[in-house]
Amino acid sequence: MLGVTGALLVVLGILCMSNPGATLLSMALWIGVTTFVSGICWLVFSIRSREFLPNSGMMIFQGVLMIIIGILFLMDLPVLALSLPFVFTFWIFTEGLSLAIVSFDFKKAGFPYWWIQLLLGIFGVLASVYCFYHPVATGIAMSLMLGMGIISNGIYRFVALAGLNRFEKEIKK
Repeated sequence: MLGVTGALLVVLGILCMSNPGATLLSMALWIGVTTFVSGICWLVFSIRSREFLPNSGMMIFQGVLMIIIGILFLMDLPVLALSLPFVFTFWIFTEGLSLAIVSFDFKKAGFPYWWIQLLLGIFGVLASVYCFYHPVATGIAMSLMLGMGIISNGIYRFVALAGLNRFEKEIKK
């Protein structure tokens, strides 16, 4: 099974890398489905925990909102797929800015390598500016990264298969 799943993952990774548009559309589909299902689970959890959690009304609202967002995502997958590079860009920007700001707290605490956090945060902000002005390149890069991650997982399964075969031979000796 490791060999079969490894081969399938390598093929899937190559498909992701060779067709970025379809990859972004697939990501959009999974985001929509995941958001919808998460909303249902969150809603059920918040309804069942009303007697234990006094502020569960807000949690119920969050669950309903997630369900609505999931439905909206699923209703217009191409729009969501086109927006993914911008969502990714916004995420990189906020993470970079946060990292840069928090680095000064690390400096105050006496952490000697606080400046590495600062530089990484600045790099994140600058990368997000590039991504904002080049959304097509960002979408392609996202597809390539996903494809490479899937391929590496497939290769790992081949390595695990080889290791297990070697281990099995050692046991038989």
